[in-house]
Amino acid sequence: MFFKTRDHIRLSYDFSGTGLVVVLLPGINENRQIWFKQLIFLKQHHFRVLTLDFRNQGESQRTYRGQRVFQLAADLQELLDYLKITKIFLVGHSMGAAVSFAYLALYGSVNLLGIIDVDQSPKMINDQTWHYGLKNLTWESFPELLKLPLPSPTWHGIEADIKEKITEVKKNNSTNSSANQALLIDNAFQDWRDVIVESKCPIYFITGAYSPYFDCNFAPAITAIAPMTDYINILNAGHLVMAEQSAVFNQALLKGLTWISDQR
Repeated sequence: MFFKTRDHIRLSYDFSGTGLVVVLLPGINENRQIWFKQLIFLKQHHFRVLTLDFRNQGESQRTYRGQRVFQLAADLQELLDYLKITKIFLVGHSMGAAVSFAYLALYGSVNLLGIIDVDQSPKMINDQTWHYGLKNLTWESFPELLKLPLPSPTWHGIEADIKEKITEVKKNNSTNSSANQALLIDNAFQDWRDVIVESKCPIYFITGAYSPYFDCNFAPAITAIAPMTDYINILNAGHLVMAEQSAVFNQALLKGLTWISDQR
């Protein structure tokens, strides 16, 4: 299905199932098929699931406009208004988690049942106040480091059926590797710690023990200073936790959704 934003960008999404709404947001340069196994699992557990391709990604329209995390959060709100959805769980992987925090910063927690962050540090630039950002990224190396190729995001590769689905989308919707460069830099510049600490909605973190991007200890570090937060670390997984260890991740996801519901 497709939806057009106020600035006339065509976004691709799927919405199916019954029950409370879970919104699954992919990371940068990924598409919504990365959540293939979670879509099936959540619908089996009586959730309604909304998956979205951000502008300039997946099957959504290619554009140079709106290369900002806050724009993606605004796009999401427009889609929710269009679908008349008022209460959601937000589950974001990598930059998708940053979009969740931007959504919380812009619109508050009125419509949010809770947020699940999948392997995204709340601050990506390492400095004296935070040592759990993107590995090797400091104010001295920002933004030049982000213009270099990043290492493979996985620990041992993603599951074959998921890879087939996301590869098919990428094959039919080509883009170049630098298409979202400005978005990557904008994402890395953000610091969501104050948003998380002051959040009125529960936030749950799922990390990959062998993520090549983030030290998984960012989760206990942020939960130590933020009320209404908790976390779980998944072994034998890199950054693409949900696609590398889908069965284990799905149980962690359900645990997170249950924990969030218990906090309210």
